[in-house]
Amino acid sequence: MEDDDQTPTIEVEHERDDERLEPGTRVGPYVILAQIGRGGMGQVFLGSDPRLQRKVALKCVIRSLTGANERRLRILHEARAAARVNHPNVATIHDVVEHDNRAFIVMEYVEGESLASRLRRERLPVERIVAIGRQLASAL
Repeated sequence: MEDDDQTPTIEVEHERDDERLEPGTRVGPYVILAQIGRGGMGQVFLGSDPRLQRKVALKCVIRSLTGANERRLRILHEARAAARVNHPNVATIHDVVEHDNRAFIVMEYVEGESLASRLRRERLPVERIVAIGRQLASAL
């Protein structure tokens, strides 16, 4: 029998309950504020660093992709590689922390609209595309 007062559950593709981090969850010294991104390989959360009173981004690999040790090594490898880069077009790595058998890269949070959102909203003029391409190439 179906209850009309129940709110239907909406499933998010490939997201499991044990991968969600609710606002207020502590990951090391950082506090999760919201999930801000999810791709084929990982999740990104907006967090707060109460010690330095700043926002940070926390990135982790999706659990279902690999074993725990391989996920941890993948995140550490990415963090080490990114930490060697010092460029205005690349987010600064602040920390690597572990929480609930998951490793997280803690990085600079850059406020603004993602390129994907911008492209969904409007078509960019050629001059803007070239400028973005130059910034990307410079970062690489």
